[in-house]
Amino acid sequence: MFVISGVASILAGHPFDTIKVRQQAVGEKAHLLTCISTTYKHEGVHGFFKGMAFPLFSIGAMNALYFGVYSNTLKALSYLRYGDKNREPNNFDIFLAGCAGGVGQLVVACPTDVVKVKLQVQLEDSKFSKVKDVNKASFKNAKALVKQVPHITACKKSAKSFYVGPVSCLISIYRRNGLRGCYKALSLQFCRDIPASGVYILVYESLCRQMSRKDGSVSAVATMLAGGTAGSISWGIIIPFDVVKSRLQADSIEKPRYKGVLHCARESYKSGGARVFFRGTIVCVVRAFPVNAVTFLAYEWSLKVLK
Repeated sequence: MFVISGVASILAGHPFDTIKVRQQAVGEKAHLLTCISTTYKHEGVHGFFKGMAFPLFSIGAMNALYFGVYSNTLKALSYLRYGDKNREPNNFDIFLAGCAGGVGQLVVACPTDVVKVKLQVQLEDSKFSKVKDVNKASFKNAKALVKQVPHITACKKSAKSFYVGPVSCLISIYRRNGLRGCYKALSLQFCRDIPASGVYILVYESLCRQMSRKDGSVSAVATMLAGGTAGSISWGIIIPFDVVKSRLQADSIEKPRYKGVLHCARESYKSGGARVFFRGTIVCVVRAFPVNAVTFLAYEWSLKVLK
């Protein structure tokens, strides 16, 4: 069920995620409508689904890790605190268990994000059948593409600058930077995902209690409303971290612009002010609702099946 719901949520949410990443990783002209129109103009509908393969294959594992670690940590905390692992937990325990779940899923989430972001910020032109053909275009056309999308410079370089798919991208990153490259910005993702994961599950559980029936059960509609709201809130509060993470992971492997997290944050502030750290907020919050509504519906269904 985690796999099925995960695939459905990725299919529904990935186009929003691509626009969010491009908004965050590009230069100064990163307006929502500009990113959408530029993506469609040069890549068509396909452009909105770039980098989706890895998330599709890994979403089941990530959800299983998160909810598995969350459930077991919650039981352990209840046992240590009350001597009964089945006792109803308090809000602080729910938050801590959610944070633990956030740590557990990072082993899969971080390399998945690195590959996904690399592919999402790679611009192609639908006028050409293959990526390498873009490099055969006139310098005038190449320059026009780069001008419209400031973060894309690969179209003026060799075809080696492009990744033909997630596997080639991951291999290329590993060959150049080893395992460390596959986990680029892990420390920042650690700081982003831990508190967000705690808030995520705490908001969900609190809303479910508020919307539960007299017998304690929660309807499917209430589950989806609680899950969607939890997703939107948890993503909304960590956007600044997500912006810096996206920029670091999208940075060139051959000639990196940023030296680290602090350098990236400082350079981003110099170029765009405080507003730069909130790029992609609208599309991110909107995307989070349906994606997490489906995720929690699957989670509750799996709990019922396992009982």
